Amino acid sequence: MLNTLQHFMARLSQIVTWTYLERPNETFIEGIAFSSKKIKKNNLFVCITGHRHDGHNFIDEAIANGAIAIVAERPIDAPIPVIYCRDTKIALAELAATFYDEPSKRLRVHGVTGTNGKTTTTSLAYQLFTSLGTKAGWIGTLGIQYAGQTFTTPNTTPDPLTVNRHLDEMVKAGITDCVIEVSSQAIAESRITELSFQSASFLNLTHDHLDYHGSMESYAETKARLFKQVTANGHVFLNRDDPFHVQMDHATPGDVKRNYYSRHDASVDLFRQLDHDRLSIESNVSTAN
Repeated sequence: MLNTLQHFMARLSQIVTWTYLERPNETFIEGIAFSSKKIKKNNLFVCITGHRHDGHNFIDEAIANGAIAIVAERPIDAPIPVIYCRDTKIALAELAATFYDEPSKRLRVHGVTGTNGKTTTTSLAYQLFTSLGTKAGWIGTLGIQYAGQTFTTPNTTPDPLTVNRHLDEMVKAGITDCVIEVSSQAIAESRITELSFQSASFLNLTHDHLDYHGSMESYAETKARLFKQVTANGHVFLNRDDPFHVQMDHATPGDVKRNYYSRHDASVDLFRQLDHDRLSIESNVSTAN
């Protein structure tokens, strides 16, 4: 896909702080990367500050490999156009969505978050979609799966370039629904920023990952950001047995349908349904024997 630097500038307008540009409408971007080693000719290089590496320190390598423009957070010395942004992680997510023509709006994306159970839940949802004849995709801990293909990923929720690229490929392959495991770290690092979700599910929140989030309140606030991205007339599924479901509920837009489930509250939409199904199966097996 081909985009001009000016086209990307329009998408980043809300977070751009300063630019060093010449003829942005004549600068054509053929690809985007945040690793200097993956830069190719006519690529846009986004400087990301990570836990181990800082992209701002690899400008020379990126340019040598073909970068023709850079997105950065702090002043750098470069002989090519530079766009300065307040947050390059958000910029990367916005650029990825733009470059791949917002694929999350061209199929139904279903996000599942929670401390425990994301892989099991998304796996079951993916299998259910498939068994019903729906062309589905799955992104999570076990990789990315769709159209008979499996791709490995280093994270539960991959970077925005990877997510948007595969969502775009899913659309081309006729996939209509994609289930995504959404980790709290991915939300905090803006990996899902700019994605549109048809549904979002909250499973639970336990005291894991507090070394990253600092407190349960901060952890819950991070998780709640997913629910703000559910589209109008979409659905959320909330575990009422977990007190932090309230934060997810409050973050959900008013035009989104709430669905609650519980093992203890009979007034909710789904009450002990799994136990009921298990008992029915065991009863049928016992009768058959």
